Amino acid sequence: MTWLLIAAMLPGLHWTGDLDTAKQLTAVGIERIFVEPQSRGGWERLGFSAESAARLQDYTVVSAPSVRRERSVGMATSVPWIEANGWHFLQGVERAWYKEVPAGRAALAAAEAYSYGVDAVLDVQPEDIASFGAMLQFLKTLPSAEGRPLADIGFVNDGSPEAQEAMKLLERRNLLFRAVQQPDPQLDLNVELGSAQFPREGAANPHQFAAHVRQELTDDRRLLRIFGSDVVLGHVATVGRATRVHLLNYGPRGTVDRLRIRVEGSFSSTKFASFDTDDSAVLDLTLRDGATEFTVPRIVTYAVIDLQ
Repeated sequence: MTWLLIAAMLPGLHWTGDLDTAKQLTAVGIERIFVEPQSRGGWERLGFSAESAARLQDYTVVSAPSVRRERSVGMATSVPWIEANGWHFLQGVERAWYKEVPAGRAALAAAEAYSYGVDAVLDVQPEDIASFGAMLQFLKTLPSAEGRPLADIGFVNDGSPEAQEAMKLLERRNLLFRAVQQPDPQLDLNVELGSAQFPREGAANPHQFAAHVRQELTDDRRLLRIFGSDVVLGHVATVGRATRVHLLNYGPRGTVDRLRIRVEGSFSSTKFASFDTDDSAVLDLTLRDGATEFTVPRIVTYAVIDLQ
């Protein structure tokens, strides 16, 4: 995948049911499936875009999106440990297999992969077939998905375990980065483990390391800031003439209300789309100090805001 340009495609379903289950899938709008090679022809005759499950060996297995609370060293309260996959995708993973998706997480997994332009396949629990299909139908309604991801930070990825953990924490702290092979002078900050600015031993505590990166970048230079939740992750891309903000709610308790968003740049119009709420517009659009702020009324799973 080139991170100069991405074009998302709808996720597929790894399906082991027989042909008699076709109506179940059709009823919720699922069209792309991965099935056993010997049954592929039968599914195609029923109108499905059927691919061989043998192709899954070419896909990178990723974890289902989730969140848990953990107590960090030196902190009196627990913090959310979000299991997200953006850090994988930002390293160039083009095909992802969500091999074990627990109940209630299929729609979020599909949205996560789509938002990063990744070709994804999901193993979905039977009770999640309807919500997975509903997410696919929502994704079809979004304007052009082709976009250019934006970042504040160039993270020099040396492949070490410390680098992998550091990138996970940058994602979880909504610090927008791009994995690079060498520092990128066009970005506001470059992070290279082992440099004087970022000693490798500093990455031993990922929480403190992410805080240090944020301090070096400064909040004033951040492309995206999210206020009001520690379980909503966001990332930004240019899509045509618009700046698109993707918001994904990893929290286990459903709705997050009145989320305040700050995006670098001055924008006067917005288009808002939310997967599982009736809201159709953002609130309190304000231009301040070279940035645009607005409130998302509610987010349950996934929301998209196009700014112009």
